[in-house]
Amino acid sequence: MSAPVVWFVALPHPPHLSHDNASADDANKACHDLLASAMRTAFTNYSAPTPSSAQLDTPPLRAGSLDALLGAADASASAVALCSGVLARLRRAHAELSKAANPNQGTDASSTASYAYNAAAAEPPSPNVNGMTAEEFIMQFKWDTASMPARKTLADLISITTKRATDLDEQLRQHAAEATSKRADAAALGKKFTGPLATRDLNAVIEEDHVLETEHISTLFANITQSNKQAWLAGYERWAQGFVVPRSSKCVASDATGEIWSVHLFRRVKDAFVTSAREAGIFVREHPSSAALAEAALAAANGQAADGDDGGTSTSSAGPPAPSTPTPSGVTEAITSARAMASDTAKRAAAWAESAHAEVLALATHVAMVRCFAEGCLRYGIPPRFSICCVRARPAATATARAALLSAFTRCGGSPMRHCGLHSDGADDADESPVAGVGAADVHEYPYVNVSLSL
Repeated sequence: MSAPVVWFVALPHPPHLSHDNASADDANKACHDLLASAMRTAFTNYSAPTPSSAQLDTPPLRAGSLDALLGAADASASAVALCSGVLARLRRAHAELSKAANPNQGTDASSTASYAYNAAAAEPPSPNVNGMTAEEFIMQFKWDTASMPARKTLADLISITTKRATDLDEQLRQHAAEATSKRADAAALGKKFTGPLATRDLNAVIEEDHVLETEHISTLFANITQSNKQAWLAGYERWAQGFVVPRSSKCVASDATGEIWSVHLFRRVKDAFVTSAREAGIFVREHPSSAALAEAALAAANGQAADGDDGGTSTSSAGPPAPSTPTPSGVTEAITSARAMASDTAKRAAAWAESAHAEVLALATHVAMVRCFAEGCLRYGIPPRFSICCVRARPAATATARAALLSAFTRCGGSPMRHCGLHSDGADDADESPVAGVGAADVHEYPYVNVSLSL
């Protein structure tokens, strides 16, 4: 499904009206009345609803020289394309982040796909702008004289737009990267403590009494599957030159993917034992707390030796306490906390994306109007004798709406002339009046200036 498109059109004033014998407001009103009447007439016998239209409040912009108008027309075309791209990325980001902020509504918390640049996803709807849809916002648009002063040149207005749109695009990347990182951390933690035994953290499956660490004895844990279980049971006692406690191996955890078996052996042959197990296709791990337990045992042994030298009159610490194994409730709490943090980050980023979308939509509307103004001055001359309006037609009614505009405004002095690149999306009328050697999406023959903005 294609994204909705709003046309910004610069329409010539009816011949009987000019700035000499009518005010600008009267001329603009008459122009929009003609537009609305043409649409109503064209759609009288059609089941499709009449396309909506609105007269846009355009301040007295500075036309400047011919070179300035030509430069503004080209620069504004790039600015409209930039804003359209940023709007599309913000729409996708807002949709993905809104889902991530509510993982119980069907979003897989383990997914780490980028939010902002999922081009394969279906085009999501635009978020609301101050309680209005994007189309309603444009239909009721008012020029922001504070951020876009009409006294500035067209080039300055375009520069303000592109700079701010680029800044917001970069901020979007940062917000999306932060949300993706938090989501990936939560997914990794969940996999670490709730995934298959082969990848799960030993702290989540091993009890304290499964670990034996002394000055000379250590404990290792092997990931065993049904295919190598017999090889383990038959060979582990003979590995590492036999410096393994006989019959010390036992199953300490199991699930549908396999089992974890413990084994006690002399500390000095651990490396040799791991090498032998690897040759047999068995992955062996050490408990994370084993090193701390070994240090505590060695410290305790040294302390006892010191007590003996002092005749038993001194006391010594048994060394630092070994780190405790996380309890199941603690693991669950950590996972829940990580997922809540990822959800909160996504919620904040979604709120930012909605606000940024409203700002970029306003920037896009401003620069589309600037482009209409520049193209209108080049088409109709200066001082400006045209009105800037917006039209929203359903995709199925595009051809009829174009025909209505063609019929109404050819009589107003507008002559069908070829314009390349005026249609920023190139999707509506790819079959209209192509010129040999030029892409059909870039060439249109209209009796009016047309700039399209994808929403």
